[in-house]
Amino acid sequence: IGEATQKIIQALDQIKPVALAASLEDAVSQAAAFASKGDVVLFSPACASFDMFRNYHHRGLEFKRVVGELQ
Repeated sequence: IGEATQKIIQALDQIKPVALAASLEDAVSQAAAFASKGDVVLFSPACASFDMFRNYHHRGLEFKRVVGELQ
C-alpha cells in the first residue's frame, strides 16, 4: 500500500510472491486470510507512509484499530 508500492513490487517480486493491497484494511484482511491459527503476522513497514498517516504513531494506532475489527 502507499506511494512506494511499485518500487517494492519491483524489488521483491522476483524473490518472494507479493500480494497487493489497496488499503491498510485490505492488507490486514489478506494477512488474516493467509494466516492459520497460532501464526504471527508482522506489520513491518518498509518505508515512510506520510502519504497515508500523520506519523508512525498514527500508523500504529490505525493498524491496532483494523486488527481489532477482525475479531
